[in-house]
Amino acid sequence: MKNFDDVATALGQDNYEDAVLFFERLLKFLGIFSPENVSDNDLDLLVNSVNTQRLQNNPVRFDKDTIRILYKEILEA
Repeated sequence: MKNFDDVATALGQDNYEDAVLFFERLLKFLGIFSPENVSDNDLDLLVNSVNTQRLQNNPVRFDKDTIRILYKEILEA
């Protein structure tokens, strides 16, 4: 979790959990919410817009199926 704690520090927070809460409050304050009723076509556009080659330096490997699952979880939250 070291990398996430580094991000938290950059956001002025003590740890990544506080950073997540900070970011959620910031989005709410700015009136930025997840879109509702995302169609399969919209989801396809989002998934296909991700350049998986650019993610190769990430310690977690992402393929199109994983990206689709993540987008669905994010958009349904």
